[in-house]
Amino acid sequence: MKFFKLLFFLIPGFTLIQCSTPQAQSQILKPHAFLKAIASESDLLIVDVRSPQEYQEGHLESAVNNDWNGPAFKAKANAWNRNASVFVYCLSGGRSASAAEYLRSLHFKNVVELQGGLMAWRAADLPEQGIIKKNGITVSGFYEGLKSMRDSVLVDFYADWCKPCQQMKPGLEQIQKQHASQITIWRIDADAHSELCRELKVDALPVLQLYVKGIKTWEHRGFMDASELRNAIHLN
Repeated sequence: MKFFKLLFFLIPGFTLIQCSTPQAQSQILKPHAFLKAIASESDLLIVDVRSPQEYQEGHLESAVNNDWNGPAFKAKANAWNRNASVFVYCLSGGRSASAAEYLRSLHFKNVVELQGGLMAWRAADLPEQGIIKKNGITVSGFYEGLKSMRDSVLVDFYADWCKPCQQMKPGLEQIQKQHASQITIWRIDADAHSELCRELKVDALPVLQLYVKGIKTWEHRGFMDASELRNAIHLN
């Protein structure tokens, strides 16, 4: 009898724990949904967690800059109102995911991440403020360069801060060396050529694209080791 009484008290407690779990789940929204959510909030903070230099080259309206990799991030974050909804973003989503996890550990009421970061935002052609045009590769120049190549071209869109990009670099260099007669590898810095990435709808990193006579025949998003890549693009 005592066992059943104990079970009676334990079950409601267990149910409460189970019901509270979804509230702790991450809220990650695609660009249009992210913009709509911002418009629906009255008490909010939009935080750009990229470097100050990146922020100055274009950011979301009303966003404040707090560099996730900077020494002052945690001190600044601890001073924010925990009852406000905090919308965080970076270039492709990696840094903002880490920042959002930290903010949730501080018990902020609502933390929302921009899925795909500014790359996805730009690919969706949504508005930015303070954009500084860079002298990067133009779309026409990109395709003209591809058409001028006799062999196949593997384009690697990367960024220096992107860990999977850096992990993939040695394998790409190895492939270029071993298969120089079959393929040319172009590595394009997404930070330096943001307009090109926007035009080509490159909204994540790393991205690999294979072009044959100027026509895209294959694409892959995310890390891929050298062996997998050779098989995917049929290198002997």
